Amino acid sequence: MRNYILVIGIAFFFNSCEKEIPLDDQEKAPRIVINGIFSANDTMRIHISESRNILYEGELPNITNADAKLLDANGNVIGTFLHEGDGYYVMTEVIPQVGSVYGITVAATGFTSVSASSYTPEVLSSVQIDTLRTGETMKYEIIFQDDPNEINYYSLSLKKLYYYYDSWTGDTVLYEDNYFCTNEVIVQSGYSDVNGDICGMAMLFSDATFNGQNYSFSCSNYISVWEDTCRMVATLSSVSEDYYKYNVTLAKYEQTQGDPFAQPVQVYSNIENGFGIFGGYSSFSDTLIIP
Repeated sequence: MRNYILVIGIAFFFNSCEKEIPLDDQEKAPRIVINGIFSANDTMRIHISESRNILYEGELPNITNADAKLLDANGNVIGTFLHEGDGYYVMTEVIPQVGSVYGITVAATGFTSVSASSYTPEVLSSVQIDTLRTGETMKYEIIFQDDPNEINYYSLSLKKLYYYYDSWTGDTVLYEDNYFCTNEVIVQSGYSDVNGDICGMAMLFSDATFNGQNYSFSCSNYISVWEDTCRMVATLSSVSEDYYKYNVTLAKYEQTQGDPFAQPVQVYSNIENGFGIFGGYSSFSDTLIIP
C-alpha cells in the first residue's frame, strides 16, 4: 500500500481507519500531515504524522513532539493540543461550538510549519424520517429543509443494530451493518451496484440542485426476514466544504485503485504547506425501531 493517513471523526470518526493520500513523486522533503475531523460539542482530536514519497510502503511515521495550537476565527490562540501517544493529540481546553470557525497551526522541529482552518456548520433543526418495509427491503425517506443563504454539504449514514444468537458459541452477539443504497443522482460517493443504485456506508452530497428547498432523500437497506426487531440509527450531518471535498476525492481515489485505465485522482487537502484534512461537521441523529 502507498501512503497512509489516519482519519479521525464522527460518531463515525476516530475509528483508526487508514486512508491514503497520493503524494507528488517529485516531493523530496517530508511535510507535516494533519488529520482532524471535528464535531460540534465533542472533544477535538487530531493525528499528526510526516509525509513520504509516493513509492514509500507502510504507515506514515508519527510526529510526537509537535506544537499544535487551536485558533479562533480572528487568529487568536485559544488552546494547545496535548499529545496522547502515537501521534494523536487532544484539545482539552476548548469544545467546538456550532457555527464557529476554527484554525490550527502545527510546528515541529525539522519541518515547515503548517496551518488550516474550517468550521462547524449549523445543525439541521428539523428532520423527518419515514419508513416502508417491503419483504427484505426497508425504504427510507429523509426529509429536511435546506438553508437558502449558503452552499451546504451533507453526509448521510444508516447503521443497523440487532442481536442474534450465535449457535457456534452459544452467545448473543450485537451485529452492526452500515451498508445501504440510494438512487439519488446527487450522491458523490459510493459504488454502483448491479441495479444501478449507489451503495456504501456514507452518502455525500451538496444542495447544488435543491438550494433552499425542502428535500426528500430516498434510500434503502436489506433486512432479512429472520432478523428480530432491530434498531436503525440514521445520521444526517451538515459538513464543512473541506470535509466534503476531502471525502469525495478520497472515495473517487479508492474506486480507481487497481484500474490501469482510470484517470489519476488527487485527494483534496486544505493543509497549507502540508497535507491532510482539517474539517468540521454537526449531526442530527434519530434511532428507529424496525419490527
